[in-house]
Amino acid sequence: KTIRGCVQMVTVSQNNHQIAGLVNNLFDLVAWLKTKSVAIRDMKPDNLLVAGDKSRYPEFLNAITDYSVGLIDVETAVSYDSNRHDQLPQPIMGGTPNYATPAHLIPNTSLAFCFNDVIRILHLQDLHAAVAIAYEIITGEHLYDQTGKLIIGIKTMIFRNVDSAEAQVELFKNASRMFWHSAQTEIAKKFKEKEEILKTVKIDLTGNIRTMLGEELRNDTEILNQRMVRKVNRQKVLANDKMRRALITAPRQKISQLKEKWKAQHKGSTQGLNLLRSLEKLKRATERNQRLMKRFATPSVTLPVHDLLLVIFGIVRNGMYREEWGELVASEVVGFNKGKGSTTVEETV
Repeated sequence: KTIRGCVQMVTVSQNNHQIAGLVNNLFDLVAWLKTKSVAIRDMKPDNLLVAGDKSRYPEFLNAITDYSVGLIDVETAVSYDSNRHDQLPQPIMGGTPNYATPAHLIPNTSLAFCFNDVIRILHLQDLHAAVAIAYEIITGEHLYDQTGKLIIGIKTMIFRNVDSAEAQVELFKNASRMFWHSAQTEIAKKFKEKEEILKTVKIDLTGNIRTMLGEELRNDTEILNQRMVRKVNRQKVLANDKMRRALITAPRQKISQLKEKWKAQHKGSTQGLNLLRSLEKLKRATERNQRLMKRFATPSVTLPVHDLLLVIFGIVRNGMYREEWGELVASEVVGFNKGKGSTTVEETV
């Protein structure tokens, strides 16, 4: 372990309770904003404040009920009527690269063309930022160093096509593919490097957080189920509708058995095997979601921040990237360059 790593671990160990409280209050703020039908859309450390009795600072950090996390800058925020998707106000397009997504950069009309629920996309933008902020609170480092740099170039590319909605949507899809591949690659690498320190911090989820995550896991499960249906229905290797329905409704264990049977009986045939592997992965994910939903329905849940952030990242990625846009593999977008010059990943673009 490096000296830096040792210092980080000692610091987190000595301040574990206070750090856990800050992360808990951060996500409680995101959950509360959702109940108030507000999306901030430029959530970052510089826009957040800790509100408590200043005569008791920093002692009040020892109890999460003695302070709250509040907001300073709400310029890019949007307040909406959750029952009137057709009257959703258009917020300012933009965000701070280290905490933003490509969805920050296109108008509501284009988002509506790409997603069924634009309001949920706005909420997921705040969840994405909160994951990055929580990582930063614990490690003192940015989560999306490389991914954040992409946002600057993506904005330039999308804004060049502001007069063509069709071109803008296609660029958004391609840029999203590049962005989310980079994000999941970066988070996998950094969470492996910081696994010990991230698992050291455990938080007792507030009721607001548990409710929010339960709702988002139900949404995520619906997305996963829709992916299964699409994968099965577009496979010509399946003989009839009865077989398709059987695969869609089969439990994961049955899919695993069929996969092994296919491998033994159809050597050299990859189409059916790839389908069964995909279904097995999707059904495993839905099983995990079901377990988590049951757990979050209980009155007391404690999770390592490592696990919590990975769950939330998966929800955000699945919600903001549609699989029909292509597999999340390394790709390039013609005409795209990473941001450079005076703009940094910590400035709003």
